[in-house]
Amino acid sequence: MEKIILNLIEKLKDVYLFDLFEEKFIRVTGINLSKENKNSILKNTISVYEKNHKKLEYKNLYKILREYILDFITKEDIVCLDDKLIYLELYKIIFLIETTHRILNFINDKNEYPTKFAAFQSDFKEIKSFRYHHKKNLIGRFALSNRKEARLKYYLSTMYYKNKELTKFFLHNFLISDIFKISVLYDETEEDIKTIFNALDFFLTQKTTKKAVIKSLGILLYYQFKSFMKISVKDVEILTQNIIYEIFDENINMYEFKRHIYIKSSINWFPIFAASKKSSLDEREKLFIKNKLFNEIKLYMPQINEQNFDFLFKIYMKNPAILFLQKYPVELYRINPKYSS
Repeated sequence: MEKIILNLIEKLKDVYLFDLFEEKFIRVTGINLSKENKNSILKNTISVYEKNHKKLEYKNLYKILREYILDFITKEDIVCLDDKLIYLELYKIIFLIETTHRILNFINDKNEYPTKFAAFQSDFKEIKSFRYHHKKNLIGRFALSNRKEARLKYYLSTMYYKNKELTKFFLHNFLISDIFKISVLYDETEEDIKTIFNALDFFLTQKTTKKAVIKSLGILLYYQFKSFMKISVKDVEILTQNIIYEIFDENINMYEFKRHIYIKSSINWFPIFAASKKSSLDEREKLFIKNKLFNEIKLYMPQINEQNFDFLFKIYMKNPAILFLQKYPVELYRINPKYSS
């Protein structure tokens, strides 16, 4: 199966720039993890993060991370960035916490939210009106000279009107993948790329709640600890509960975390994950997605059989939170010199 995946990656190189980004950090070994050194690296991690982002608003973040997470850090997590030793996985955790904080500020601002698609996505009468408005911008005497954004908004609203869950699934996949690595994007003008992103940004600002946002962070922390830091499930549950409570003064129910994880909504290109007893998609919708992806992949790899594809598809569908967590904050990377132009 590994050979099949490597062959598929090789075939897709012309349409997806797998090597677009290079790591800026350097992985290091042989670090003495005394208590003093661990604390020093923790302080480095927070200071480097603050240098790359706005100042953290959680004054007690150092205390929380030191008390709950530091003992689980291993030598494999340590890298060198900006001439300082930092904890790579902990850096990502700070990013997830800070992003959650910013999302909560955004959705609590009545002047800012709900806006864009979030303002009417549950009202199909409004969606129908939105479709009609953008259709007028495409044809007839009211047609715009540049119709690309109107066309994209018309198509996406039409798809949503016909099948909400399928449209959300395909939209949310932009949040898991790296859209910047799609090679065809670089055949467009800068203006057209901006138009595409404006349209997608409109639809990716969706309706959510404070409770859903905090639970989503709980899901991300749970799988970050379990899958990336290899912490035992028993410790993961306690860790996740403690951190969420310390920072947000909220309790979360993790009963469904081991079942179906899916993206429920999104805010400004950041996914809001949810957990449930059963999948958010029915079998007919899953079959549609499966057939669509299978036909696309066969264009690049005709020899792939359905059994092998089924295996890849199950990985793809099983847990989007783990796929999303494979991404790290952008400041940890630089553009590969071969694509510098």
